[in-house]
Amino acid sequence: MKLKPFVVYYSKTGNTKKIAQAIAKVLGTETRSAKEVKEVPEDAFIIAGSGTYGNKAGKQMTEFLERLPPMKGKKAAVFGTSGDGRFEESGGLNRMKQILEEKGAKVAGKFCCQGSSFYMFNRGHPNEEEMENARKFAKSLFI
Repeated sequence: MKLKPFVVYYSKTGNTKKIAQAIAKVLGTETRSAKEVKEVPEDAFIIAGSGTYGNKAGKQMTEFLERLPPMKGKKAAVFGTSGDGRFEESGGLNRMKQILEEKGAKVAGKFCCQGSSFYMFNRGHPNEEEMENARKFAKSLFI
C-alpha cells in the first residue's frame, strides 16, 4: 500500500500552522488541526507538528498521537516550532517521535525551527529561510 501524506498540527500562535502549510503544499495535500481530526486514513503517512508549550509538545498533539491505532510498518515524521528556539532540546519532538515509535511507526525524520513567542520575541519567525528548510524537509520524506 502506498502511503499518502497526512499533515496534522497543533498551533496556538500560528507558527506551526505556517510550517504545516508549507510542508503540505510541497506534498500536494492539506493540513489538519489535531483538535479537529477524528479519524486517520489507513494509508496515511502521518507528518505531525506542534509548537512548544512549557518545554513540551502541545497537549492536543500528544493526545492525538496517543489515540492513533497501531502503526506497524508505517512511516511517520515530526516537526515543530519554538519561541525560544529549543524545541528539540525540550523533548517535544522526541516525545512525539517516541509515541509514534511505540505505536510501531518508523519515524522517517524530524524538523524544527524558530517561531515567535507569546511575548513578541523573535518576531518574523518562521522566516523565509526556515520556511524553505521546511519545504526541503517535506521533499526529503518522499525521496
